[in-house]
Amino acid sequence: AELRKRGSVHYSNHFQGWVTLGWEDSRTVLKSRAIGQGDRLAGYVLNLPTDAKARLHPISDNMDRAISFLDPPEHTPARAAAAQVLNSGLGRRIEPDLRAALALRIDELSTREVFDGIEDFALPITVTMLCSTLGVHHEDREAFVGWVERVFSYIGSPMNDSEHAEDCKDAYHSLSK
Repeated sequence: AELRKRGSVHYSNHFQGWVTLGWEDSRTVLKSRAIGQGDRLAGYVLNLPTDAKARLHPISDNMDRAISFLDPPEHTPARAAAAQVLNSGLGRRIEPDLRAALALRIDELSTREVFDGIEDFALPITVTMLCSTLGVHHEDREAFVGWVERVFSYIGSPMNDSEHAEDCKDAYHSLSK
């Protein structure tokens, strides 16, 4: 809230880059062909000790191929392929899994007095839908969820702990098998 009072674009010493907070500014930046991604993977090891940076960069050999890390012209066909998958009736195909996952989460959370909206609701639902979309077999979902949680645990941290970074890299490696 304090940053928003001063505007929606700020330089972050922590990330050594610019951060946008407002929807319009974020959209402008994301749509601009003049602003490239650069080495975004370096940001994941930026706050680690020097020896760990060399050992752990990149956190994932595949991460830089994710659509959110690509610049045009590579981004364009990847986005078109993703749009084709998303527009090909995906919602209808995963609807039964989504309904079941929502019912299960709501039933469980209704017995609690307190819960975390992200940890206890949004993340499990998102992971369930990703598993359904990616075709992760039901018996493999627990391992998949564990790997995803390990990755996001590090990415959502100050990213200054070498052991945490090592665990994230190991989880990415397991995800790519």
